Amino acid sequence: MYRAFLALACTVATVATVDASAVAAVDASGPVIGILAQPGTFCASAATCDPSGPWTWTPEILIASYVKWIEASGARVVPIRSTASAAERASLFASINGLLIPGGDDITLTEWNNAYNNATRAWLQLAFDANRAGDPFAIWATCQGFEQLAVFASAGGPAAVLETGVDAEA
Repeated sequence: MYRAFLALACTVATVATVDASAVAAVDASGPVIGILAQPGTFCASAATCDPSGPWTWTPEILIASYVKWIEASGARVVPIRSTASAAERASLFASINGLLIPGGDDITLTEWNNAYNNATRAWLQLAFDANRAGDPFAIWATCQGFEQLAVFASAGGPAAVLETGVDAEA
């Protein structure tokens, strides 16, 4: 019990020593990272759970752990809708320093023509173009997001990777 109390006391002491002015300075001047929102589902109740629903908007989600992870590094987070138009993407691209493409098993890689995969492809193209022009733009992709980047960055696109396979030693 003493060890648990000591660990808790050390943790509280560590948290209490954070200088608020330093945090405010980071918040005001740190990088701005966009996180690509993932397709979500919306159900008013279990009895009315119909993905086609009567609403005119597409629900999208941000996983809180990704947001907290980016904020813990001192960056600010901007949610990026996967259904954003090309004009919205261009405006956001000029306002952020990098992009996180999260993982998730609800995003199918077999349906290549959907809003999420199209958004990933569009953001990757914006980043390639900016980096080629000498304007660095970072993309971090986790799990399935990394799989998407590997497929979209390949010379032959999805068909080349998924139909012919990848030879890691070639």
